[in-house]
Amino acid sequence: MKNKIIYATILLVTLFSCILFSSEITIFLLAYEIILLPVLWLLTEGLKKHIRVELNIPTAHIEKNQEFAVEVLVKNLSVFPMPVIPVKVSCENEFTGEKFYTEEKVMTDAKGTASLLLFLQSKYCGKMRITMEEIRVQDYLRLFSKKAPVLEISKEIIVFPKIHKISLNAITWVQDKQEGEEFSHARSGEDTSEVFDVHEYREGDMFQRVHWKLTAKEDEYLVKEYSLPIEQTILVFIDFYADKEQVTQAQFDCFLEILASLSWSMTEQGLNHIIMWYQQEKGQLNQIKVQEEKDVYYMLEQVCNNRKDQEYADILSMYEHQSGMKKADTYFLLNIHGLLYKDGHCIKQFSQENLEEELMEWKLEI
Repeated sequence: MKNKIIYATILLVTLFSCILFSSEITIFLLAYEIILLPVLWLLTEGLKKHIRVELNIPTAHIEKNQEFAVEVLVKNLSVFPMPVIPVKVSCENEFTGEKFYTEEKVMTDAKGTASLLLFLQSKYCGKMRITMEEIRVQDYLRLFSKKAPVLEISKEIIVFPKIHKISLNAITWVQDKQEGEEFSHARSGEDTSEVFDVHEYREGDMFQRVHWKLTAKEDEYLVKEYSLPIEQTILVFIDFYADKEQVTQAQFDCFLEILASLSWSMTEQGLNHIIMWYQQEKGQLNQIKVQEEKDVYYMLEQVCNNRKDQEYADILSMYEHQSGMKKADTYFLLNIHGLLYKDGHCIKQFSQENLEEELMEWKLEI
């Protein structure tokens, strides 16, 4: 706008000079200034069709409050250099819908490519979508600005919470695990200590598996099917339901920080566990088995894909129905409000203000 006002002022001064002096020079200048306007407008119309853009993010995961780089590659396919190309990029948290923008300018030579590095930072956790919102071309006097018709380009980056070590006391649970072993009621396996079922002899069955007592009784070959041991794991249910309350970004961050610290601390002590939550889009439970540190980050990535407007679901009943088994003796449930339950009893309510201190000083009895 400033450049347009200056140019309009120059044009008026030239016009006024023509009226006062009526010289060839002033008339030539006025004609030049008038003809230049459509030429510059046509130039910007042509340039906007010769812009190509790429968006790159070197890393897929970062920690909260960590700065990350976004690379914007601008390709100029025209034979004219572009000294000023305004670029506008947005960063949106998909859980809350909060969005902020950043704008920078870049320049390219004729038939050249320019790289623009934008350094962003997220103070909140979750999946962040980086989108190329707008790129414009301008004429050399910056009188006209045209939005280039680029395709919608977006990239995703996961912002993880800080992880804190929780003191765990799992001696009792480990002893119980060693003393008893459960077997699947739905599938057979190779554990010879327990017979799952018997079936009539089929070609390929090994004679070592023939159940000789039943064979003699039924007067036909019957073959044993052995049982499949079920590895005892800790179940951790997570509940996003907020009872019609608006889930804030601070609540979600607190929730993720508790979950990440709990899962990572269990993994560090060799406690296999399964994280389960209701996936509203599919109408069923989603579950991820966590055995290694990489599983913790994969689980967090999947949790960040969840919607904030979660409807109510009886997760424990769904688990019993889906697995065909009763829930384990030891299970945990963490809800979006920072309440942690063990075997149906609330054992801890975390506060957002002193969360790090609470997690590091707390001792959890498994």
